[in-house]
Amino acid sequence: MAYVFHNIRVPFNAIVLGLGHMRASASGDDSSSGELDLVQLMLDCAETMTNVLDDVTDMGNWEEGRIELHRDVFDLLAVVKFLAWGLKDLLEQKQISLNIDIDPVASKILKSHNIVGDKHRTVQTLGNFLSNAVKFTPTGGKLDLEIKCQELDGVPVSNSKGFETDELEHKSLELFIAVNDSGAGISLDDQDRLFEADSFISSPWVQKAGVSGLGLSVAKRFIEQIGGQIGVRSRDQGSTFFFSAPFQLVPIQKRTNSSVPASGIFYNMRSTDSVSKEKRKLERLSDLDAQLKCSPGAVLQQDASQCRRKVLLVEDTRINRIILRKVLQNLNLQCDEAENGQIAVDLHRQGKSYDLVLMDKEMPVMDGHEATRALRMMGVKTPIVALTGNALQSDKELFFEAGVNEFQTKPLSRDKLIQLLARYGVESSSPPVALQLCRE
Repeated sequence: MAYVFHNIRVPFNAIVLGLGHMRASASGDDSSSGELDLVQLMLDCAETMTNVLDDVTDMGNWEEGRIELHRDVFDLLAVVKFLAWGLKDLLEQKQISLNIDIDPVASKILKSHNIVGDKHRTVQTLGNFLSNAVKFTPTGGKLDLEIKCQELDGVPVSNSKGFETDELEHKSLELFIAVNDSGAGISLDDQDRLFEADSFISSPWVQKAGVSGLGLSVAKRFIEQIGGQIGVRSRDQGSTFFFSAPFQLVPIQKRTNSSVPASGIFYNMRSTDSVSKEKRKLERLSDLDAQLKCSPGAVLQQDASQCRRKVLLVEDTRINRIILRKVLQNLNLQCDEAENGQIAVDLHRQGKSYDLVLMDKEMPVMDGHEATRALRMMGVKTPIVALTGNALQSDKELFFEAGVNEFQTKPLSRDKLIQLLARYGVESSSPPVALQLCRE
């Protein structure tokens, strides 16, 4: 399966990136609106295919016992706001109203406490419920997100099989979350099989939602692993997907006026982003100022390429290199290429430096693990992001052991690539802006 998936993901990466580039290139041309719609439909289908690949990989990891649950301290209300914000465009497009109903007890507890659990899996489960509901709810319909909880004073989360609880008792809660939609109903027979990975569901719900059903299977594994329950209730019209699970509570520490509020996830995102952008701008200005002091007027003679960020693309598949290079150049970034890990190491030995390295895994001569390890042993501090068709947990662990900063699985869309570049300060800029910055 690992071999099959690798050989699907690698060429699929070129398709997804190429479509994203086509959409970006045609977005300003009114005459190509029809082609844009077609490209968007193809991207939607590509996203569905990517989700199927990810879900199958996830199911394999669950069945082999390779899933390691994390103990994160997080703000559940902020998670709900984040998911609702992410669905904003889809909700507006289909004119669907989303009502979030948090009962007084839950509101009081969750405003004063963070919860402890696997944040990624919790977001994945709730996000699966919400995105599925949006997909099959008709235009003009409505969704209800209901949150209830019961505080369990002095009772540890003893049923949480996926986590190790501390010896001391902690305050806990039983969390109940439900998503109600106004879409097509699900038959009783299909309700019984909906959360099973190996069952065929003929319900119009699945056909209309365009989902594999594997995401629900993964959600079921997670909720049951932490000692909870998950299910669905449905009639001829409308369905309710729900789960209940125990979570440990941690009081939110009081903050000074200069601190960010616990519930301010959007403020956090904007604040961190704006601070990092300002920091990067100051760093660039400092570098330019130093150049001006050393050689007055020299910077004015530089071309725009000297102000551009540089990315090293380490990838053995030629078509992926061509398309990824085109996307990076379209973002006004410089791009060097290496068709194997040895070339990437040699480029650094020759004194080349980069703002980011995108590293494939399966390559001739020297693979991505070896190349990453060699670069780190040479003292290279440049951020390295693994970008590979190998999606197994073991591949991820090997890459992090070698020293990568992040692990990404192919296919990678253009939008996700831009987000990745921004996380490491490798942002695009137009040549005129770069020249103006140089002069300043």
